[in-house]
Amino acid sequence: MPGSVCFNTNFTAVHKIEVQEVEESLCDTYIQEEFRIYYTLYLTTAGVICITRCDPRHANPLPCVHGSCSVGQAGLQCECSDQVAFWYQDKACSSRISKVGVSVGVPVAVLVLVTTIFTILLLRSRRQKDQYRKKLKSRSELYTSDEGNWDGSQGFAMGNLAATWEDMETPNTSYINLERVDTSRTMHIRRPTMVP
Repeated sequence: MPGSVCFNTNFTAVHKIEVQEVEESLCDTYIQEEFRIYYTLYLTTAGVICITRCDPRHANPLPCVHGSCSVGQAGLQCECSDQVAFWYQDKACSSRISKVGVSVGVPVAVLVLVTTIFTILLLRSRRQKDQYRKKLKSRSELYTSDEGNWDGSQGFAMGNLAATWEDMETPNTSYINLERVDTSRTMHIRRPTMVP
């Protein structure tokens, strides 16, 4: 029958393959004694190989994001790349900080902060100066009234009759005529004493 599959025992050969167990100490024969603890067996389709955590096929690989993994006297370690241009915050080289960015960014940030503080203080000073000028202006207007009345900001009013009616004396007015003061007369003033 065309297009059908038939099983023919004459054309089929079955071979018996034995699987041998792999000894755990197989890597020990090929690796130096001080590095043996870092290597484990790994089964591939071609056979068995010895790998470290630097190999991504390991069950628990060591991630070296911006670097390369190596095995040395100190054990497994990541050698971070571009250490001249970057600072690394962890041993896996995963988070890095640009040295150029820090050396430019920090002074710029300080300059912006100082400029902001200076601007705020300058604006505050101008506002206080304007308020002081307004206060002085309002006080000068208080004493330059044409009517002779000095009006205080709290509602206090005082009449200045002498400014209104010149040459007019009131019974409560007292003044000193300095033309009649004897300047040749000697005055003795007692010195103040300190009381303990």
